[in-house]
Amino acid sequence: MDNHEVIVHSPTADQDLPDLPHEQSVRYIRALLNRIDYYTNNDMEVFIFNNKGGKAGASLLHPHSQLVALKGFPGIIEQEKEEALQYYNEHNTCYWCDLIAEELTTKDRIVYENAHFVILVPKASRWSYEMKLMPKRHGPNFGFINDVEINDLANVLKYALVAYDNLFDHPDRNFWIHTQRYEPYHWHIGFIPHIKVFGGLELGAGIWVSDRATPEEAAKDLALKIQEYINTSH
Repeated sequence: MDNHEVIVHSPTADQDLPDLPHEQSVRYIRALLNRIDYYTNNDMEVFIFNNKGGKAGASLLHPHSQLVALKGFPGIIEQEKEEALQYYNEHNTCYWCDLIAEELTTKDRIVYENAHFVILVPKASRWSYEMKLMPKRHGPNFGFINDVEINDLANVLKYALVAYDNLFDHPDRNFWIHTQRYEPYHWHIGFIPHIKVFGGLELGAGIWVSDRATPEEAAKDLALKIQEYINTSH
């Protein structure tokens, strides 16, 4: 894998993204954007991911994210691209924009919302307490967010991770950024906490059992932890 980079979160090993001051979180996001811009200009797609803890696949103790750049990615990302194109051809709209509008109408699975972003628990969650963070402003490429959105995302990303830390006492967890250069797509960030061990049904059949809470219950639990954090930090 030729194009593989490590983005270190902070100078110290005892500070991860939920612990960083706002300015350092902004620097982290700008570092990601810088590398996305570089690889996009070299005709590549970028996948960014973060593993925290042994159960999540982390091999280094110092908090960091990883970036992989290729001509294209198979698997889930390719499937999302194909389904997004099919949805656009059938509805002439973006699948994720329509999803956000629907979820904001019912609010049953909304974890957090502000002017630029929304965090929600997917209706068909693969893992208990899975979350997705999505921008309200449509765009396929994470690299094209503006300065206001960068500052806002620094807060919202922290809120998502703090919710896991405070609900499950700092669990191992993963998050990843799905971004594409071209339409039809809508960049987003996915999160899972490792609070269960996958069994044969999940690993062998690909049937994911979200058995700790319904999506609606999970959204309420996570939303409460974010609101408690906001109340105590302001």
